[in-house]
Amino acid sequence: MQNYNLKAGSFLPFGGGSRICPGADLAKLETSIFLHYFLLNYKLERINPRAPITYLPTPQPGDKCLAKIIKVQ
Repeated sequence: MQNYNLKAGSFLPFGGGSRICPGADLAKLETSIFLHYFLLNYKLERINPRAPITYLPTPQPGDKCLAKIIKVQ
C-alpha cells in the first residue's frame, strides 16, 4: 500500500485507496507500448533548433519545443 501525503487539489490521475482505478496498470502498459512504436517509426525534428533557452525555474526552449513529426522510411 502506498502512503500519499498530498495537498488539496493535487493531481492523482488514477486515484488512490479503495477507489483506485482498476485499469491503471493497463493504461500505463498501453502508453509504454504506444511510445515504443512511435519512437521506432517516427522522428521528431525541431522547427527552430536555435530557439533561446530560459534557465529559470527550469531549462526550457523559448519556443515551447515545437517539432515536426516525420515518418521513418
